[in-house]
Amino acid sequence: MNQASIHTHSHYSCLDGLSKCSEICGRSKELGFSHVTLSDHGNVAGHWEMLGEARKSGLTPCLGTEIYMRDDRYKNINQATGREKPKGFHLCLWATDTEGLHNVWAISSRTFQATGPGHKIPNATWDMFEGVGKGVIASSACLASLLSYAAKKNDEECADYFVDRMRSIFDDFYVEIHTNREEEQRGVNLWLASYAHKRGLRLIHACDSHYAYPEQADTHDMLLGLQTKSYFDENHFKMAHDYYIQSEQEMRQRIAYLGDDVVDECFKGADEFLGRFQEYEIDESHKVPRFDLPEGWTDQDAFFKHEVEKGLLTKVGGCKIMPNEPGDPVDMIRIDRMPKVDLQPYVKQLVDEELPIILGHHLAGFFLVTSDMMRWCKKEGMLIGPGRGSCVGSIVCYALDITEIDPMGKGLYFSRFLNEGRMAHLPDIDSDIPTSGREPLREYLRGKYGAENVSAVGLNFYYGIKAALKDVCRYYRFDITDSNRITKITERLEEVAEDVGKPWRECYSYIDQEDAEFMRETEKSYPELFQRAESLVGRLRQQGKHAAGFIVSPIDMASNMPVRKDGEVVTQFDKWAIDPMGFLKADLLGLRNLETLTMAAK
Repeated sequence: MNQASIHTHSHYSCLDGLSKCSEICGRSKELGFSHVTLSDHGNVAGHWEMLGEARKSGLTPCLGTEIYMRDDRYKNINQATGREKPKGFHLCLWATDTEGLHNVWAISSRTFQATGPGHKIPNATWDMFEGVGKGVIASSACLASLLSYAAKKNDEECADYFVDRMRSIFDDFYVEIHTNREEEQRGVNLWLASYAHKRGLRLIHACDSHYAYPEQADTHDMLLGLQTKSYFDENHFKMAHDYYIQSEQEMRQRIAYLGDDVVDECFKGADEFLGRFQEYEIDESHKVPRFDLPEGWTDQDAFFKHEVEKGLLTKVGGCKIMPNEPGDPVDMIRIDRMPKVDLQPYVKQLVDEELPIILGHHLAGFFLVTSDMMRWCKKEGMLIGPGRGSCVGSIVCYALDITEIDPMGKGLYFSRFLNEGRMAHLPDIDSDIPTSGREPLREYLRGKYGAENVSAVGLNFYYGIKAALKDVCRYYRFDITDSNRITKITERLEEVAEDVGKPWRECYSYIDQEDAEFMRETEKSYPELFQRAESLVGRLRQQGKHAAGFIVSPIDMASNMPVRKDGEVVTQFDKWAIDPMGFLKADLLGLRNLETLTMAAK
C-alpha cells in the first residue's frame, strides 16, 4: 500500500516550518513510507531541494503547496476585529505529473505577481486557476480552509459551492482528515467525514507536520518565538505538540473516534491519492533566448563566428571595419589595412579549443546574448569591469567585448573556463557594472526579451552557528554585551573551522585563549543555549535576492522557474537550482567605485 505523511511543511514555510527536506525524507524512510509530500505555505521554494532529497532516499516525491485563497462570496473574517484577514482560506494543490508541476508553479507565481504596495500576501483568486488545472489535484487543507469554515458553520451550501468549483477546475478533489488532537479539529473531522459520504468524496489522512520528529516540538516553539520577535517567557504563539510526522499506527489511533470504517477509508484514499503521482521530468536543457540576427543573416553560428572575427581584427589587429559595398556578401568584412599583429596564434586557439566546444554544445546564442548586454552597457556610457574569473581566458569573450583582457601570452587558459567536463551547465561569466546601471540594463532586457522572461535570482539564507546563537540569545534575554561577544567569537571560530576543516567547537585552540575560556565557561553554564542554537543550523532563516544574478529566459518563467516578489520579481528557487535547470544566469555586480568613476568621466 502507498503511504506517506500527507500535508507536510518544511523550513520553506518561512514563518512556522522547521523541517529540512532531508529530515522529512529520513523520517519517512524510518516509518516505512513509500512517498514523501511537500506543501509549504504560499510558495513552492522547497520543490527543488525536495526533489533531490527524495530521489536520494528512494522515495516518490509528491510536490504541492498550501496556498492562500480569497473567495468573492465567502470571506475569511477575523472574529476579534470583524475584518477580513490579510491571508485567504488555505487550500492544498498537488502536482501529479510534470504538466501539473508546471501548473502549480504557474499558480504560485501568479499569486506573487498580483501583490503590490498594501497587498503583500500572495493570495490566489479563482481567475488565477484558469488554464492551469490539468495534472493538479486539490485537497481541502487544514482548519483555516474554506471547507473547514463550512464545517464549523454547518453550512453545506458553502461546502457544495467550494467543492463544485474545485472539481470543475482541477483533476480531482480530496477531503483531508487531520490527525491533530485539538477539540475544534475533532468536530470538523466528524462533519467532513459525514459530508464526504453524502457527496461521494474520498478521504485522506493529513498530519500537517511542521517538524519531522516529536522531540523537535520545543525547538519549533522557539522558532515561532524567533519569527514573531518574542521572548521565551512571553505567552507567544505556539502550536500544540502534535504537528510532527506520525506513523500509520499513531495516525489511526488519533482519528479512531471516527470509527474503523472511516479510518480505513482515509488510508485507502491515501493509497489511491499517492498512486496517482508520476515521476517528474525536469527539463535540464540549456535555455538561452534567441538572439535576433541582423537582416540578411539566418545562421546563428555563422553570425557568431563573423562577430568573433571582427573582434579579433579590431581589438587585436588594430584594424578599422569599413562599410560594405553594394553586392558584397553579408559575411564580407572590409578593413582599412592589414592587421598589425599576427593573428595566427589567436586563430589556432579558437579553432583548436574554443570554437569546437562552443559550437559543439550550441552555445553561440549564449555568447551573443551576453555580448549584447555588455555592448549595450558600454554604449550607454557605463564603465565596465575588464573581466572577472576564468572567462578572461577566452579569446571569444575578448573578441565579443564581454571582457577587456587579451588572454594571449598571460598564462590564462580557456580550459579553466570551459572544457568537456563542465558542459552540464551554461558557462559562468561574472561582470562588474556601476550600481546605477543594473536597473536600466534589466529594463533593456525586459524590453528585448519580455518582462515575463527576466527575473532577479532568489537567495536563501540559512542559519550558521553565529546567526543561530545571536537569535537564541535574544529569545532567552541573554545579556546583550555577552551575546555580542559570543557572536563575535563564533564568527571567528566559523572562519577558522572552514580553513582547517574541523567543526567550530574543535577550534578553540586557534583563537585568543581569553575568548576561548569565555566560550567554554558560557557553554558550561548555559548548555541549552548552544544546543538550541545548533538545532537551528542549516535551517532557512530568511529569503532575499542575489546581489548580482538575474535570469534571462526564452520561455515564460512563471510556469518553468517559479517567481516571487522581493521589491522586484525574484526566482523562488535558490541560485543553486538555476544552473542545473539550464537557465541563463547573468552575474552583473553593481560596484560603487565604478559608479564614482563613471560620474567622474562624465
